[in-house]
Amino acid sequence: MSVSQTHRLDDWTRIDPAIGHSLSPMLDLGREAPPEFNGQNITNPRDNQRTFRGRFTTPGVHSHFPEQTFIESKVAGGITLISHPEGKWPRVFIEFAQDASSGAFRCKRVRIWSPDDSVASWLLSTRFMFCLALNQGLTLTDDHGAVLVRLVPKSEPSFYQAVRSMSSIARKLAYIESIFSERFSIPEVLSFDTLWAMELVYRAITKGEFKLRSGEITFRQLIPKELHLNSPPFSGPGSFSRRVDIDLEQMTQPLLGKRLYLGPYTITVEQSELANRRALDNIGNRMDQPIDLRFIVYNNQVSYSFDCHNGKDNRKVSTCNLNEFKQSLSAEEPEELVNLIDESLQMDVSSYEATQIAVGWLQYHDFPDRYCAQEPVLETND
Repeated sequence: MSVSQTHRLDDWTRIDPAIGHSLSPMLDLGREAPPEFNGQNITNPRDNQRTFRGRFTTPGVHSHFPEQTFIESKVAGGITLISHPEGKWPRVFIEFAQDASSGAFRCKRVRIWSPDDSVASWLLSTRFMFCLALNQGLTLTDDHGAVLVRLVPKSEPSFYQAVRSMSSIARKLAYIESIFSERFSIPEVLSFDTLWAMELVYRAITKGEFKLRSGEITFRQLIPKELHLNSPPFSGPGSFSRRVDIDLEQMTQPLLGKRLYLGPYTITVEQSELANRRALDNIGNRMDQPIDLRFIVYNNQVSYSFDCHNGKDNRKVSTCNLNEFKQSLSAEEPEELVNLIDESLQMDVSSYEATQIAVGWLQYHDFPDRYCAQEPVLETND
């Protein structure tokens, strides 16, 4: 799956994000979760509604959830609980249905939604959802410590993986906000362009030098007279490196409506080749006019090096900044959740991509076409 045109830094395509759905502001969880719950414990039969103070907990998981106001309502066939937290904490809606024959209450649905589209809201929402998925249980206690509701949602690996992905995204953006003193708004659907830009910016400011996987790349604003057009990778497989240190616009990366200055950088592909040599035919006498050229990357490895964040001193500062940010998160949430900030938004190498890399290696080293990376298909004599 290819990324559409990125903005200023050289294009890196074929990002496979670890999230394949929209970041909806509302999620349904544990539809068939059986709570250990007796409606008479919290509902006065003479009243249809009451307000009380309570707190969510996920026993066995280190996390902080503040005390908040809850409104409990008797509805036809059951009871609803709605939280009214302060600040950026997510609102939680729990609906219980009462069995007509046994009188037992069952959790019909749980909904969680963020108060707004800020990164701070999503950081807290994903904290709540991650702890719920990790613990596979949720307890609501009142301000006297009495347990009112205990839910044990049905375990769903797909939900857990989605929460991990959203948690990584929210924490990456929160860290980027802290470094650049910016505030982002998270859209309902994150495009591949946005995920790519987020991954590149995060790695640039935390590592300085790194590699990203890509099957092809477009170098923008190349000056033909400065290129060796009769040598690899223009005439055949070879390496190519480009330095960007003059154009201010090319040294900034757009991300969610903001422009982030990353400074001078160098981008290198060790095993590449011009994708379409006919592109050189259009140059003619315009050797001083910039052009965009697309290259095949045979080993799917694109190297980046950002001057402002590279080198021993810069890396020391970057490591210190990241550790301080992680420590601030660790005071409020599990270490496993904090460490998701370092997870790549690229998925592990798929079998398809592995085959592409193997085919690229054969092509780069000019093996005869009899060699291939796929399983051989043998002819049969009928």
